[in-house]
Amino acid sequence: MTKAVRRILVTVSVINALLPAVAWATGKKRPVVPVAPIDISRVTDNAAIGCIDADVAHKLIKDYGLEMGRFSGSTELCDSKRPGKKMLNAILMLDQGKFGPTARAGLDRQMITTDYATYFRQRIGRVVFDNQCGGTSWVLACVINSNPVMHVEKPYFDDDMALALQMTVLVHEARHTEGFPHYRCYTGGNAGKNGACDLSYEAGGAYAVEVEYETRVALNGLNFNPVFKTMARLFAIDRLNNNFVTAPTTKKPALFLVDQADSHVVVLDREGHANELSDVVLGKGRLIGRDSGANLMFEDPTREPMYLDYYARKLFPQTAVAPVVGLTMRNYATSWSAAKKQNLVDILNDAAGNGIQIRLFKNQLEAAKGLDNAPVVDLPATETPVALLSTLPCLTPEGASVGFYVRMASGAIYQIDTSNVPRRAGMSRVACTWPQDLASITRFSGKVVVLDGEGHLSVLEENGTRSPFPGAPGLAARRFTHAVAAELVPELVSDLVL
Repeated sequence: MTKAVRRILVTVSVINALLPAVAWATGKKRPVVPVAPIDISRVTDNAAIGCIDADVAHKLIKDYGLEMGRFSGSTELCDSKRPGKKMLNAILMLDQGKFGPTARAGLDRQMITTDYATYFRQRIGRVVFDNQCGGTSWVLACVINSNPVMHVEKPYFDDDMALALQMTVLVHEARHTEGFPHYRCYTGGNAGKNGACDLSYEAGGAYAVEVEYETRVALNGLNFNPVFKTMARLFAIDRLNNNFVTAPTTKKPALFLVDQADSHVVVLDREGHANELSDVVLGKGRLIGRDSGANLMFEDPTREPMYLDYYARKLFPQTAVAPVVGLTMRNYATSWSAAKKQNLVDILNDAAGNGIQIRLFKNQLEAAKGLDNAPVVDLPATETPVALLSTLPCLTPEGASVGFYVRMASGAIYQIDTSNVPRRAGMSRVACTWPQDLASITRFSGKVVVLDGEGHLSVLEENGTRSPFPGAPGLAARRFTHAVAAELVPELVSDLVL
């Protein structure tokens, strides 16, 4: 009989070698570890959970059916780098989480009417560590044919896998025991992949239940750390963005600017209303637009990239919010060599929903789509790359050309052919050359937006002239150093379209 494996898809980096884990099935006497009860309100990640009392651990193992003998190794109650301890940590967070009353707004559909710990225990009788889910780098866990056994895979214990996700995966898999399958995705970061999406939020499948859980943690959690709650919210946004055939939210275009005077971030909506993120000040670096906000890539390659959370109005280290921020920026932070980081010039994410990402280096570029291998294109030896473009500064009879382009220091512009990605990519020079008085160009809300050499923002009209950007008073007089278009998934409460 074919195994209907229910998979949860999460982009992960190279899997670290597993260390010995907890094994309670050895018959050895449980050691007594004199530690105080764990206050989960102080927990942000696995490293923040210290030693678990032996009696508490034994009760969790018994109540939740953890077959710790499958994890192999000696008894370990304190080392959160070990898989067995990570499993205990996730179960502990599930078991101890408390919630206040909900406003029943937006994403909270009361799909689960009991507490989440009880919900899990009533549906999952055993938790085992094996390779029954397919053994790929993006499968964390599964249940097979709706059986009440949760199979956990190696990626679940990856060093950069967030505890918030390890916790919510438990509820996700419990939902699969009720017969909810996954389907092929057609949009978002998982476009074209089988088994990565629910049909809709209203269908109440595993991703929907997971998002509802994450939303409750973020908005109604009583004893979760603020950082942990932010992580849960980011995962909910990521799921809404990438894991539903029919998207439950409508994205909002945003233009991220950096004020020339003090380097704080300014975000414009499509009407030109400015939201001054005065507390978010950028150092020397480059903003990378994404479909869920923006990243900051520093000029100094030894510095870890940052994720700009628009709603939290904060910058987060990439590793702190992995895997929400995407494969490339995680790889940049964790697994790229120093030489590769040093050679990185720019990154451009596809705004058309095709999942393509271009990574520009000093002598070549990579054209990636999803998790597939990225074909490499060598740059002309006589050219020095400056930046990636999503549109040309030269108008055609049809208006501004849209696509992927490389701007060279010489003024030459090359178009990147992505029609056959991920099999191969190509590049050819176009007739358009870069205007000397222009600093940057981007497409935003149907407009071609440019920054001139002095940092003034304007709109490139169809007749080739430039007009002031409409909207916020005084905007035309201000100067900026960056202009990056991105899309924002609406906030979890006020902006939902469901």
